[in-house]
Amino acid sequence: MLSIMDKAAQDLNYQSMLNINFKLTIFLLSIFSLVCQPQKSDSRLTKYSDHSDSLIVKSYSGETPPTYLQKLTKVVDSISSHANISVRSIEAIIPATGEEMLEYYNLTFNDSTYKYFSIIDSVIVKNAADNKYGFLPKYLMLNQFVDGEYADGYFDNLENIIIRNKKNVCRIYSNLPIEKVKRIQNLMRKYCK
Repeated sequence: MLSIMDKAAQDLNYQSMLNINFKLTIFLLSIFSLVCQPQKSDSRLTKYSDHSDSLIVKSYSGETPPTYLQKLTKVVDSISSHANISVRSIEAIIPATGEEMLEYYNLTFNDSTYKYFSIIDSVIVKNAADNKYGFLPKYLMLNQFVDGEYADGYFDNLENIIIRNKKNVCRIYSNLPIEKVKRIQNLMRKYCK
């Protein structure tokens, strides 16, 4: 029989192994994204509504801004180590492209990272519902990338947010690029008359 201390040591070794596997997966994904992603022009950094790097870019003057995966990994590491994390850091990882959505949703495929996905997603939904910072416009534009099980929850959350904060949602929606909110047009027509 194993003593309580032996069992705790085994659990700790297992957790350490999961953490190493997660970091290795994130590292490999970042290498893959660097190799496989076409270069983007610098003009993408000038529009707030087109990407989530806008808040981060200003603090990196002259340096290459962190990739989405680096920002996501930093947030997950901060949550896992119980470090303080800014709401702006969470806002910066709201997916703004299909590739970012895949990287974000990949957190759900591993038992050790699913809890971080749940935490991050609940913070995003709460701040979008409260119309804090830039969460709401980014959450509205997220519609273009959601599918499957996540889409079901997303559209339910979105409708609740609209009902709760109709005036602000309708105002913000009317200022977003139409091509980024096509999938929610019918829902918005229902509430924004």
